[in-house]
Amino acid sequence: MTTPALKSPLLPYRLSRMPEIFARSNPSDPLDTNSLSITAGEGLREPVRAYSLSLAVPFGTEDGDLVLDPESIEVETTGGEAPYQGGGWDVERYTSAQGGHVVFIWTPRRDYATFNGEWALTLSLVDYTPNPTARRVPILIEEGSLINERPGRMLLAMTLESVFTPQEPIDPSPFEPVRM
Repeated sequence: MTTPALKSPLLPYRLSRMPEIFARSNPSDPLDTNSLSITAGEGLREPVRAYSLSLAVPFGTEDGDLVLDPESIEVETTGGEAPYQGGGWDVERYTSAQGGHVVFIWTPRRDYATFNGEWALTLSLVDYTPNPTARRVPILIEEGSLINERPGRMLLAMTLESVFTPQEPIDPSPFEPVRM
């Protein structure tokens, strides 16, 4: 059984990055690092239950790749500690089956988290050395939410400038893990 696709995201997202101007760094300079944070759930009016949030981050040498080396990305999570917020969130990392994307999956330690507008979850990619040729980097977000007690799935695209719902369907293959 496949998880149904949502028509639009249930959670609002806010993107922030440091430094504010995306650096075109020298990859050999270990002090030139960046962070990218996505905050989910701020300002909700209706409660939303979520059972996962995932990011697919492109890596390589093309202008649409965020980092040269996916292993350079460290991950931090802020928020979501109270029981109704998920009781803490764990993160897993894998490389997509087709390569070219490193995927991070955040899941609450409890079955789900209830976002109610009073708290938010911040997912941060930190201390990475960016690809010096990066221009418009498409980072995919997969939201796993519960709607009427049934799972739903939404794919969003994000660039370093904005988060948006694309007009065309997003290829979900970056979220398919490598089978060992």
